[in-house]
Amino acid sequence: MKILSSLAFIAKYILIGLGIAALLVLLIPNRFGVSLQNKNEHKEHSQPNTPAIIAQASPAVATLQVQSKTYPINSRQCFEGVRNYQNNQNACQFFNQGSGVIIDQQGHLVTSAHVVTFSLRGQVFDQAESVLVEFFDGQKTTAEIIGLDLQSDIALLKVATNKTPYLNLSNDEVQVGESIYAIGTPYMGFPQTVTSGIVSAKFFAKVSNYLQVDAQLRTGNSGGALINSKGELVGITQLSTQDVSGEKVFQNFAIAAPDVSDIVNQLKQSGEVSRGWLGLNGDMSTNIESIAKEAQLTTEQTTKLKSEISSLPFGQGIVITAINAGGPADQVGLQEFDIVTEVNGKAIYNTSDLLGAIWNKKPNDKVTVTYWRAGIKSQLEVTLGSKG
Repeated sequence: MKILSSLAFIAKYILIGLGIAALLVLLIPNRFGVSLQNKNEHKEHSQPNTPAIIAQASPAVATLQVQSKTYPINSRQCFEGVRNYQNNQNACQFFNQGSGVIIDQQGHLVTSAHVVTFSLRGQVFDQAESVLVEFFDGQKTTAEIIGLDLQSDIALLKVATNKTPYLNLSNDEVQVGESIYAIGTPYMGFPQTVTSGIVSAKFFAKVSNYLQVDAQLRTGNSGGALINSKGELVGITQLSTQDVSGEKVFQNFAIAAPDVSDIVNQLKQSGEVSRGWLGLNGDMSTNIESIAKEAQLTTEQTTKLKSEISSLPFGQGIVITAINAGGPADQVGLQEFDIVTEVNGKAIYNTSDLLGAIWNKKPNDKVTVTYWRAGIKSQLEVTLGSKG
């Protein structure tokens, strides 16, 4: 017992000594040759160097000054597009300003299609006759249009100057909440500006995957760069407006870089983008009442269709409301009121899902369509066509 008591007494004071030593090291670390890194300093070093990232990316972003050809003063373009002109004028021209991003060593530049085209009443009537490109350092050059994709609002140009700074289009998927920076030239007489924010949402619309961002954009930012905290080009900025109570509300979007890359590759090869086409129209299964009214279904037909829809997971499926005669869907035997639930194994809940399932497919590509008819689940392989 005496031995155990002695050992306990010794252990107690060893622990007290170790505690005092640790306290001294914390209070005066330099005296004992110990370097303790400040937590804030460590945190600071782990943060991205934003100014350096912006400085590296900015030279690849350019301002575009776009000019149309000259139109006779009595032309439809002048009459509808010019609000005020002098009586002695005999011609008119149109001008646009926007942003663009150099994406490779060859001097290919991506911008928004609406920057290098001119429209009246929502219809494009011509494309730019001349494009002046001004870089961040003040140098200027010209560019020619390689190809346009009006559906996605992307244009590919090539600048006359070689060996310009560039940003590769990233293939990485951006996450909601990720920090981003928008670089462009607002149409307000300002030089190139940078705004920051996060990715607020991701969604598919029409023919492209979009990033909704809270980084502030203004007219003139269209076609600019959206980069992440690593300085990677993750999107091409777009700006849309909507009228709310008579006021314009600006919405900030960017087309995701992988989609832009796919469009660019096609424009490089052929000057245009070809997209696969299923040849059918449809409505969400949840809109059964609207479908029944539009198609003038009988009570019995409506009840039957409701019964089929009720056996599916809630909200899943698009009811085919029209088949294009001779189109891909027609050729394989799909029919009106079939319920499409999957394409290539991807669940379909709305028309955006349907378009998104084939957005990067080309004519003659094959897709597997899963559908329900008369309570029976079936699959068909459809060879995509090309819409007009």
